[in-house]
Amino acid sequence: MLEIYRSLQNVGMEWRTIDSFHLKCRYKYPDLVVKFDLQLYKLENNSYLVDFKNAGTKRLVDGKEVKKRASHSDPFGWILEDEEDSADHMQSVYPFLDVCSKLITDIV
Repeated sequence: MLEIYRSLQNVGMEWRTIDSFHLKCRYKYPDLVVKFDLQLYKLENNSYLVDFKNAGTKRLVDGKEVKKRASHSDPFGWILEDEEDSADHMQSVYPFLDVCSKLITDIV
């Protein structure tokens, strides 16, 4: 896990430790932030698996994440957002994959 921390720092990512094998990470581009979960699994004595889970990509306005307020909710509890607010959340997976490849390249 020490190697993971070293690589996160080398690439310029921010993280919070959930437990000894689970991290919540984020990487800031000039105009967006990519969030993901990183989990380390031990397979054998010197063999580990790193799992990346996309937790969302959001645009930045003036260097800060846009905080959205729910406009209303339906009877089942789902929060429905205004269409103009949903433009702050990106649907593309490419920024997430780019961040993962930066980290993997540094680990190797």
